[in-house]
Amino acid sequence: MNVVTYSRVSTDDQSTAAQLIELRAVAKQRGWNVLGEFEDVISGTKKNRPALDLLVARVRQGGVAAVVTVKIDRLGRSLANFLQLAEEFKKHGTGIICTSQGIDTTSENPCGTLMQNMLAAFAQFERSLIVERTKAGLRAAKARGVTLGRHSEALKGVDVEAVVKAWIEAGKPAGYRGLALRLGGCSPATAKLRAEAYGLTAPRASVCVEV
Repeated sequence: MNVVTYSRVSTDDQSTAAQLIELRAVAKQRGWNVLGEFEDVISGTKKNRPALDLLVARVRQGGVAAVVTVKIDRLGRSLANFLQLAEEFKKHGTGIICTSQGIDTTSENPCGTLMQNMLAAFAQFERSLIVERTKAGLRAAKARGVTLGRHSEALKGVDVEAVVKAWIEAGKPAGYRGLALRLGGCSPATAKLRAEAYGLTAPRASVCVEV
C-alpha cells in the first residue's frame, strides 16, 4: 500500500523524531511503501502549513492509499479541520490512519467505509451547527438594531437615518435606487439594507432589476 506520512511539532525547540520513529516502524511492520514524509514545525492553529499543503497537493496527484499520522491533532488544527481534510482525501481515494488512536479509514480496513461514513456525518453535523450559529448571530444582531452588510464608502459622513426618513416621507420615490442616490451613490442593495434596518420596504415594482 502506498502511503505518505505527516508529523508536526509546534516550536523549533521540539522535534518530530519520536513521531517519525513510530510512523516508520508501523510502515515497516505493515509493509507499506512510503512515498514521502512531510514534516511541519508550526503551530497547529495556523491555517496554512507548508508541508501539509504539499501533502494535500501530493494526494491530489493520485496513487496515495493513506495519509499516516500519529494522532488527529497532528494533522487537523481542529476537529472541523480534520473532517474537512478527511473529505478532501476521500475524493482522491485516500484514507487516514492515526497509528496511536486506532483510526483507519482506508479500504483495506474492514471497518474503513463505516468510519469514513461516520466522519462524513460528523462533518455534515459540524456544518449544520456553523450555519445555525451564523443565523442565530444575525438574528441577535438584527434584534439589537445592528445594520448588517458591508459598509459602503458612499455612506461616510451621511446621516443615514435622516435620509431614510426623508425618503419615506417623500413616498419612497424610485424605490431603493432613489434611496441609493440620496445616500450618496451606494448600491441599491446597500440602500435596501439601510431601509430594512428601520423595518421598512420599498414598493415591490421598484426592486425587480435594481440590485
